[in-house]
Amino acid sequence: IAKYFASRSGTRHSTNAVQIMGALGCNDNYSISRCFRDSKTMEIVEGSNQIHQLLLGKGFAKKAKRAIEKNTC
Repeated sequence: IAKYFASRSGTRHSTNAVQIMGALGCNDNYSISRCFRDSKTMEIVEGSNQIHQLLLGKGFAKKAKRAIEKNTC
């Protein structure tokens, strides 16, 4: 869960910073370009965020199913 939310947040914020800086945000002389590149890499490394979303959703669905079965039986 931490990898999913941290990489998603990092990408969102670094994307905003690059957009604010305009063309300079893509220049390698500025650290924001490195932050953006690294955050996008973290979304892919050790499974993409879409894979993590799928796994988290399945896990939450199983827990919800068990809770419903426990309360109805």
